[in-house]
Amino acid sequence: MSWLFRRKIQVETAKSVAEQKGILKPETHVWREEVPHPEHLSEFGKFYRENAVVYSAINSLANMIVGVGYFTEAEDQRAKEAVDSYAEKVGLDQIMIQTCKSMLIYGYAPVERFWQNSTLMLKPLPPETVYVRMNPKGEVLGYTQKVFGNQVNFTKDEIIWFCHNFMPGMPYGVGLIEPIYTLLKYKNKILEDICKIVHRYASPLNIWITRADVASLKQAIEQRQPDEDIFIGRAAPEDINVKTLEMDPRGR
Repeated sequence: MSWLFRRKIQVETAKSVAEQKGILKPETHVWREEVPHPEHLSEFGKFYRENAVVYSAINSLANMIVGVGYFTEAEDQRAKEAVDSYAEKVGLDQIMIQTCKSMLIYGYAPVERFWQNSTLMLKPLPPETVYVRMNPKGEVLGYTQKVFGNQVNFTKDEIIWFCHNFMPGMPYGVGLIEPIYTLLKYKNKILEDICKIVHRYASPLNIWITRADVASLKQAIEQRQPDEDIFIGRAAPEDINVKTLEMDPRGR
């Protein structure tokens, strides 16, 4: 066997080994290039804006990670000045804190990079509007942004993709809100019910008793607004008896 033939076999073997064969989504019957977002992703930002505990936790952790920003060191002073000048021009401080918060909230943070006046600019994009396009083997083909029915396609080189807790087959990562989403929903429901109980039932209810039909009284109670008394039927003042319903003090 000549050395040329042996070399050909080695090259072909190396190619077969280097080829990607593993599929990341075996349960998917019909492959879609555009990977769907995690369930309830659109609500993560709402929890950050409206839940004081989540808001404080995300901000505190982001400030601990990013801190006061960055510090550059270089033996060449001119090189250091060039880097600092570029960072100031693109607003790297704000980009770092925004990117960090997006990763903690959503699990990922897309940042667009583009040339403007011979300068490579960076622009964080809203994570809930950007989708990843992949093939079944996990290779990124590009990105798509959808806003109010408008669609913008990006090549994989036009987006810098930051990911928190990346796992194979999960290009969107896992943020801090997704694991506790159900708990936060239950907590919000409990707070809503408690406020309703206090608002509707904490004050005594006055029922104006007359000779009216019981069905009318039942309908009036069901349609009653908070703090509204109930009166059914027609009667003279001497025919009316006002009865106050006391509530368990523990519910006040």
